[in-house]
Amino acid sequence: MGHRFEFLKRLGERGPLAFHLIALAGILFLAGCGENPAALNQAALECVQKEDLAGADRLLRQALAAAPTNKTLLANLIEVYFREKKWEEAVQLLKKVQTVEGLGDDPDFQKRLAEAYVMKGDSGQAFAVLKTLLERDPENEYLLFLQGIAAISPEPAVEALNKALRLNPDRKETYLALARAQSWQGDLIGARSTLTVWNQRTGNNLDTFLIDVALYLRDNDLQTARKTLSEAPAELADNPLVRLYGAYIDLTERAIATAQATFEGLADEPTVATRAKLGAALCYLMGDDPNRAIETCEEVIADSPAEAAAFCLKGLGELKRLQRFLAKKSFEQSLALNPDQPTIRALVDRLGGR
Repeated sequence: MGHRFEFLKRLGERGPLAFHLIALAGILFLAGCGENPAALNQAALECVQKEDLAGADRLLRQALAAAPTNKTLLANLIEVYFREKKWEEAVQLLKKVQTVEGLGDDPDFQKRLAEAYVMKGDSGQAFAVLKTLLERDPENEYLLFLQGIAAISPEPAVEALNKALRLNPDRKETYLALARAQSWQGDLIGARSTLTVWNQRTGNNLDTFLIDVALYLRDNDLQTARKTLSEAPAELADNPLVRLYGAYIDLTERAIATAQATFEGLADEPTVATRAKLGAALCYLMGDDPNRAIETCEEVIADSPAEAAAFCLKGLGELKRLQRFLAKKSFEQSLALNPDQPTIRALVDRLGGR
C-alpha cells in the first residue's frame, strides 16, 4: 500500500519558531519591496500566530503579486502551504521558484521541494531531487533520511537509511523507517534487529509495537499478529492502525464482511484513509463487485496519484470486467510507480506486454 513510512511525523508540522525566523531574516529583503509587501508579510505572520493559515495564505499571495520574486515571501508562503498540508500547491510554487534567477539552485528551496514531493506521495520525483542534492552534499544525514523514505525499491532505501544512522544515530524516525524498508526487502530478521536496537536506546514505545505487528503480518504469522494486537497497550485501544491491521488479518482469514466494515469505518481517518480505502477495494473485488472497487480506487488516485497499489487494484477490477486494454494500462501505470512487482509485470506480459 505504498512504502512511505507511516509513522513519519508530518514534515510540515513545525513549531512557530521556524516561521518567526523566516520572517525576521527577511526584513532586509522586504525593505526593498515597498511598505505594502512588508506590511502584508507582517500581517501574515500575525495570522500564523493566531493559527489563521487561510488568512496568511491570502495575504502572502497578495504580497507576492507585488513582489513575485521575493525570496522571503516565497519561503513564507511555502511554509504556510506545508502547515496547511497543501502539498500540490507547495510543489507548484517550488517548481516556479526554480525558474527565478538566483533561486533556482538554492539548496533550501530544493530540499523543501523534495519534502513536498515526499509528503505528496510522489516518491519518484522526490528521489530525483534528493539524488541531485546528495551529489553536492553526500554526508547530509537529513537528506539521506529523506532519500530512504522516498526510495521506490527497498535496496536504495536500506542503503540510504543505514548511512543516515551512521551519521546520526539519534533520529528515531530513521530506525523505524529502516525497519520498514528491511521488511519490504524481505529481511525480517534485520528489521527486528533494528527495532531491538532502537528499543534498547529508548525503551519500548508505541511506534515499535505497531511495526512489530506489521512484521508479523509481513511474515504471514497471523496467529502471533492477532495475539500481539489483542495485547495492545491501552493507549492503542482505538488506534486506527491497530484496527487496520486487525482488518488485514480478518481479510486474510476470509472474514470479508468484517474486514470490509472496518475498512469502510476507517475511510475518513487521515492517518490510514488511503490504505483503508484500498483494503475496502480489495474486499469489493473479493466480493465480486468490480465496479465499486474501481470507483474506490479512482477516489484514491484522485487524492494520491502516485499510489501504485490503487492502479494495481483498479487493473484487477477492469480485468474482472473483461476490459483487458484498460487493465493493462492500469497495471503499467502501477509498474511505472513501483517497478518491484514481478507478479504484475508477468500479468502485463500475458496481456500483451509492451
